Amino acid sequence: DAFADTESGKLSALAAEHPYASQFGGAALPMIVQARLVGVLLFRQAEGRAATPGQIKALEVLAGIGASALAAAQLHECIRQLNVELETRVRERTAEIEAVNRELEAFTYSVSHDLRAPLRAIEGFARILVRDHAAALPADGRQDLERISKGARRMAELIGDLLALSQIGRQSLRLRPVEGERLAREGFDELYTENADRNIDLRLGALPQCLAD
Repeated sequence: DAFADTESGKLSALAAEHPYASQFGGAALPMIVQARLVGVLLFRQAEGRAATPGQIKALEVLAGIGASALAAAQLHECIRQLNVELETRVRERTAEIEAVNRELEAFTYSVSHDLRAPLRAIEGFARILVRDHAAALPADGRQDLERISKGARRMAELIGDLLALSQIGRQSLRLRPVEGERLAREGFDELYTENADRNIDLRLGALPQCLAD
């Protein structure tokens, strides 16, 4: 269009005014890509003769090819630098995630150790009460102690699972068949025990077997 022609003319004039253009008896042609000067193609004639129209035409073709090559090289270098920056950011982010995971694992391990001791004491005392004083306890009291003991054992299992979960990033999946209906039923029974005062109507249909870790 007219704007592009005008810009191209300006760039051509700039190339013609290049310091080397007056020193050579040939021509100085602009290397233009999308109205942007990326270089100058200098052509020198023996004995200071001016370039012929045919030579100028050929040089314009060469200048266009050279400009495209230069632009492609600049783009390639830009992409290379972006890739380097991206790889650096990925490495930094990966290092940060690994550090956070190590801290989380250490925290989980510490919490697991700190909680297991009182849970063992709770479970042990509840078992002793049932064993040594069962006759003196009413039926409701014995059931409560059984719930306490079962809850402590369950809590210890959950702590072990939490510790295993913190290490899962370094382990591969170990898939095995899991009965979906049985798993759902066990989950409901556990929640129902904790909410015995509520009227809950569970309708559990047939669930297929699946693979899970």
